[in-house]
Amino acid sequence: MKGLNFTKYKVIAITSGVVALIFFLVVTFEIGANYLFESKLGTTGDYFGGILNPIFGLLSLFALLATIKIQTEELSHSRQELQLTREELVKSTKAQEEQSNSIKIQNFENTFFNMMDVHRAIIDDIRLKKFEAPYFGGVFDKKANLNFLGQNIYIELENKDTEGKDAIKQLLLILKAYMSKTTSKYDRFHDYSEDTIGHYFGFTYQILLFIKEAKDSGQISNPFKYANLFRSQFSKTELSLLAYHCLGSIGSRRFKGLVEEFEFFEHLPFKSIDISIAKQYDEKVFGKNEKWIEALDEK
Repeated sequence: MKGLNFTKYKVIAITSGVVALIFFLVVTFEIGANYLFESKLGTTGDYFGGILNPIFGLLSLFALLATIKIQTEELSHSRQELQLTREELVKSTKAQEEQSNSIKIQNFENTFFNMMDVHRAIIDDIRLKKFEAPYFGGVFDKKANLNFLGQNIYIELENKDTEGKDAIKQLLLILKAYMSKTTSKYDRFHDYSEDTIGHYFGFTYQILLFIKEAKDSGQISNPFKYANLFRSQFSKTELSLLAYHCLGSIGSRRFKGLVEEFEFFEHLPFKSIDISIAKQYDEKVFGKNEKWIEALDEK
């Protein structure tokens, strides 16, 4: 009860103090209803407004700067994420391109090496029967005169059935002997031997064309790598016979340009073909073969 009474007296004292303060202000400063709501209140409001408005304005500026900073940080973060995304996209694109190029090269090489196998098989299947044309000098051993396509030619070979690279060597000997006795073009010899060697030349052309088309389409970047690998299969006899063939009516159309482009006779032994035959080619067909280049420059 004593605590309750003390609180009651405390409330009464505070209330009395507030009333006394209001009374003092009214009496001292003549504060009335008109004063509060008309003149002095407006001035007081302007006073506080003049103080608070700059403060609120400054706070608003700080808030704006903080917002801009936050947005800038978020934008910077977004740019970083975008840059990382772009880099990942570039890496992914590059990886896909490399994979695509790898697949293209793999597809090319699979076909190329299969064609090489077919080319070797074609050589193995070449057959040349012994000559039954009239000959002179008794028994046809390793030296004989042959009546070949209307020309008497002297050759050194063994008249027997041959196959593969031996058959090609036999044909080259006959061709050289024949062309040394006549001004006829290679075409007549080609017509004679087409059934024997035509498929071989045709497939050789297709392999070189395949390499060129792969280069032109961007499928491979180093065509000489494959052209040189293909050329490594050729014996000097094959290269010599090919040199004659590419100057004929059929070979000179497109075949000649391919062997020139790929420097296909770079390893052709010097003087294995007549210099008059070599002069009909662009010098680049002999690549870095100095002997052929010097001989052609002298002529």
